[in-house]
Amino acid sequence: DPTRSNPHASVNINKGYMPEFVSTLYKSVAFGPLNIKLFDTRREQYDRIYYQLDQLRNIPKRPESTFTFVHFNMSPYVFDENGGFLVFKQGDDTRFESLLEKYPQQVAFFNREVLKLIDYIRETSEGDYVIILQSDHGSRVFPEEGKTSVDELEDLDIKERLRNLSAVYLPKKDSKDLYESMTNVNMLRVVFNNIFGTNYEILPDRSYINVPSDHYKFVDVTERAKYED
Repeated sequence: DPTRSNPHASVNINKGYMPEFVSTLYKSVAFGPLNIKLFDTRREQYDRIYYQLDQLRNIPKRPESTFTFVHFNMSPYVFDENGGFLVFKQGDDTRFESLLEKYPQQVAFFNREVLKLIDYIRETSEGDYVIILQSDHGSRVFPEEGKTSVDELEDLDIKERLRNLSAVYLPKKDSKDLYESMTNVNMLRVVFNNIFGTNYEILPDRSYINVPSDHYKFVDVTERAKYED
């Protein structure tokens, strides 16, 4: 996970990390059924997120100004809607129907916890503050098996994947340049230009999706992603 640690950050808040090779080895037929707690990547994710949520509550108490980036990865699904550990049966983590059933439970948990965290920041922060809440993509509710090009994807699938959440709280005097059709690429540019007087270029708001058979090949689907007013 490239966001696990930032060498430019003053502080990295994380707990536990299993290298990709070890994680893949554990999930193999030889090791997966043993359920060795040391290699339990789902339990590790569960504990790490609770730890991060707890540590984030200390940031508003810091005397200096801070820039805090928080990335909660929605996969694997480890929370039920009440915040308990979500139990998977063997093979459930790869079965589309099972993931579709468990996904809303984790979303419900995160929605509640993030709102609580935002309320806490607003109640305990002194002076002005900025809060940006964004998703990196929308939902993925359609299986891709057998599809090799973007043309084979349904329009609704593309619309859902690119229907990002973008919510921002700014001091009132600094919100004049926010606009309805803004994509993620421009959010920090607009915020920095307004808050810090920078002059970052506002880029075209385009939407891209990767080809199902190639995660590193992207196709412009801006027009297909638009919802009718």
